[in-house]
Amino acid sequence: MSEFNPTEEDSVNLERSIIDLKSKKAAIVSRKMVKTLDTANTKELLSNPHIELDEFKNQSAIRIIQKAELQEIEAQIKEVNLEIGNKRKLLISIQSHLKTTSNSLKADENLTNGIIELRDKYSDFAGDHTRVSSMRLMASNFTDELNNIINQ
Repeated sequence: MSEFNPTEEDSVNLERSIIDLKSKKAAIVSRKMVKTLDTANTKELLSNPHIELDEFKNQSAIRIIQKAELQEIEAQIKEVNLEIGNKRKLLISIQSHLKTTSNSLKADENLTNGIIELRDKYSDFAGDHTRVSSMRLMASNFTDELNNIINQ
């Protein structure tokens, strides 16, 4: 299993992808509106009591086809909506990960700076000849351990 390690570029690409899907959805919705208008016109023709039987049968068949096309368009819209929803969830996950990673890096930087300050303090203590030699030796050893931690 690979590690989830998205970048800011991944976030931007995903946002672009969502925008593209919204454009695709708008085009499908536009087709749906045209098809809905055609279906309504066909229904209106069928409601005319003076329509010939052959014309009625012909318009009824056309209406059945139009309804099937509307259902297909609805399915396409639903599919695009699901894809947009999935990408939005992924985008939120990426943005959350990037924020957490950023906060973690800041915390690591603060911790490292604190250790460096502590090392400098004990290094000064180890170099102070007015202190007891055993304390200076202990401070020197502690400074070496802090250097090892910093250099890891």
